[in-house]
Amino acid sequence: MKKLLTLLLIIMTLFFSAQANAQIESNKILIDSTGFTLNNEKIELPIEIENLEKHFGEPNRIIKLKNDIAVWDNIGIIGYMENNSDTVNALNISLKLGKFDFSPENVYKGVIKIDSTLISDTTSFQDLKNNRFIVNPYSDRIWDLEIGKLLLISMLDEDLKSLIEIMIENN
Repeated sequence: MKKLLTLLLIIMTLFFSAQANAQIESNKILIDSTGFTLNNEKIELPIEIENLEKHFGEPNRIIKLKNDIAVWDNIGIIGYMENNSDTVNALNISLKLGKFDFSPENVYKGVIKIDSTLISDTTSFQDLKNNRFIVNPYSDRIWDLEIGKLLLISMLDEDLKSLIEIMIENN
């Protein structure tokens, strides 16, 4: 009987773990001139954190610095809020692991499309340039794109070879 219960527990753990991973990888962010869509739902920034929780679950942690930072470690997303606010003003999608205390513990594994172009950690500065991103005047590692009412800010690694993160905020 103990072996049967142990086997059942293992099967249930694997099942729920697979479901959680499927949810993490099923997030879909689409951005075009009409706006920002998250899992087929139109999103307007700023947005109440409870509306993001419908898609991402509760943040794993909220860090209080100059701003409050909601961190979804399991899916590689950060939400920036003013202190003591429940309104997220900007989202940061981590494509590589960061070095800050507030960096998510995992990278984003879902889909990001800008217009019809797939964006990932292998996106290069040339790919960004081809997608109308322009180099930021303060750093050649930062590339910006104004699209509709949104401003996308992308950060490349030190070698300018791959994308580290992309931030979505109102323009």
